[in-house]
Amino acid sequence: MLKSIETDTGNSADEPAAEPASPAADASPVGRGKGAALIFARAILQIAIASGVLAAAVFAYFHLLETREGIPSRAERERVYVVRTVPAVVSNEQPMLTLYGEVVAAHTVDLRALVAGKIVKVGDNLQAGAAVDAGDRLVEIDRFAYEGAVVEVRANLAEVRAKLIEAEGELRLEIANADFAREQLAFAERDLERGRKLLERGSATERTLDDRALIVSQRRQQLDQRQSGLSVQQARVEQQKAAIERLEWKLEEAEQALADTALTAPFDAVVPTEAAEVGRLVNVNDVIAVLYDRNASPFSL
Repeated sequence: MLKSIETDTGNSADEPAAEPASPAADASPVGRGKGAALIFARAILQIAIASGVLAAAVFAYFHLLETREGIPSRAERERVYVVRTVPAVVSNEQPMLTLYGEVVAAHTVDLRALVAGKIVKVGDNLQAGAAVDAGDRLVEIDRFAYEGAVVEVRANLAEVRAKLIEAEGELRLEIANADFAREQLAFAERDLERGRKLLERGSATERTLDDRALIVSQRRQQLDQRQSGLSVQQARVEQQKAAIERLEWKLEEAEQALADTALTAPFDAVVPTEAAEVGRLVNVNDVIAVLYDRNASPFSL
């Protein structure tokens, strides 16, 4: 019995032992293709399973929505309120209101400096809370520079007016000289005409006629010069007239600036604030004071 078991389980000494599979055989292209196909098949199977589960869940969700029972609603009831009634009595009632706001003037003006300079005088009524009347002089600015400007412009204007008188006199002289030259030319032309007639009768020579023609030419040249000088002198007169017009406007401007050194109240007003002090230097458009029109009504604006 023991001999039989050994014969069944053991290997014969004459038969060679079985060799293990070679790794090179598994790494062949056919083996790699089979492995990739197996992996791809597993991925497709997993995706199909996941899609099926998701589709089943969506189907179950919509099925539950469609088959759910409606929520029962409660019937509406009419509300009843309990109130306390009192007899009606006719009376006057006045509500008490508490309001907040800001009171402003109906007409406000900022009094500003029209010229630059130093304040030399401040009106007695130019104080915060004081009342001023229309035309009251509130502030005076130093007039020295502006008076000097007026004097200078007036002097220049007088000088130009004197030059205009001189130019007009020279113009009249040029006119007279031009008339005289015109008369002399006429005399020379008549003398030349007589010389031609005498030459035709044989009473004059060619030299005499040439001398008279030369005199006519000289007189004509003199007339041209006089007329040219006359035109120049007329232009000078027009220049002086233009200069006078310009200086007259400059004089008005200087006089207006001189008048603007004094600031007056434009209407009856109350002064809430002021910033004027003697010795303060102000520039054009600086605020001197604020004025409230004390006669203005908000309903009349």
